[in-house]
Amino acid sequence: MGIDDTQRTGRHGSALPYRWLLGLCLILLTLSACRETPTPSPTSAPVSSPSPTPAVETLTPTPTPAPLGSAENPLQMGFVASLEDTQVVMNVDALADELTRTTGITVQGWILPTYEELLQAIDQREVHFAWLPPFTYIVAHNRGVANVALVSNHFGVTGYGFQILAHVESPFVSFFDPLTNQSIGDAQSALPQFQDRRPCWVDPQSASGYVVPLGAFAQLGLTLQEGVITLDPGSTIRALYVKGVCDFGATYATFGDPRTETSILQELPDVMSKVIVIWQSDPVIPNLNVTVSTALPTNLRQKIVDGLINTVKTEEGKAVISAANGYDIEDLEIVDDSMYDALRGYVEASGIPLRSLIGK
Repeated sequence: MGIDDTQRTGRHGSALPYRWLLGLCLILLTLSACRETPTPSPTSAPVSSPSPTPAVETLTPTPTPAPLGSAENPLQMGFVASLEDTQVVMNVDALADELTRTTGITVQGWILPTYEELLQAIDQREVHFAWLPPFTYIVAHNRGVANVALVSNHFGVTGYGFQILAHVESPFVSFFDPLTNQSIGDAQSALPQFQDRRPCWVDPQSASGYVVPLGAFAQLGLTLQEGVITLDPGSTIRALYVKGVCDFGATYATFGDPRTETSILQELPDVMSKVIVIWQSDPVIPNLNVTVSTALPTNLRQKIVDGLINTVKTEEGKAVISAANGYDIEDLEIVDDSMYDALRGYVEASGIPLRSLIGK
């Protein structure tokens, strides 16, 4: 039995076509697709923290040093003495004042207790010029920090030597003329006769009484017996006079003779005929000098040299210079380092370390 039209229709008898249902489905799908998709909120970019602004460094300007030789930056003149000796301090100050007046450069005296400390001050360019004995000067020059400018004239000479003496009854031949006060032969002629003999030495640091004569013997390849240390030239003369203590002795010469000391002549009136000179060296040991730092500008060096020379030319100036040094200075002469060549040779030959001679 087939389906009739009633069975095919709806309740009210109207037909529900498939096309309409399909259209409805399409409409519903379209509405669903058109539903608005929410737009995501934009992500904020990370905000960079600003770099800290570096603080502006405030530089303190370096003060310009006052010119060397001005009142604020005086030249330092070095001495070795005791600060407890008020008279020495006054004399040094007086010389500094005199140089300030004559040169137009402000000079200040600087007293140090030892030559080691004075050399250190020269090394560090704290002392600009100084008064130095010969061995101490050589040490300063060897360090490359100083050069000699002036040497003092002491008792009419700028240097001194050594002499070899013996008792007149000794077997030694004299190579010395007392009338001219000069040697009549060289060291190579006079000194070999002392081979293996016993000397009297003044002091292991004495330039004329030990170091230089020892070097003279060594230069000739001569050997000596162990020496007797007498501690002063007068004692060497006395030892030779009495005989038996040593065979010969060495003392200073050129600017004086220990045999003529008042105490010796009073004690030994015939000493000049009993103790005789066998040989005398040239004046190879320079006197006290003025040493200038290599750091001192040439123009200031020249002003100091001229100022000292002008000062020593007057009696008042000569007295001030001598008093400041505790040493009789009659004049000052311009010299160069070659004046010390012979002395260097003797010291080197002696084998004595230069450092042990600082202060001499």
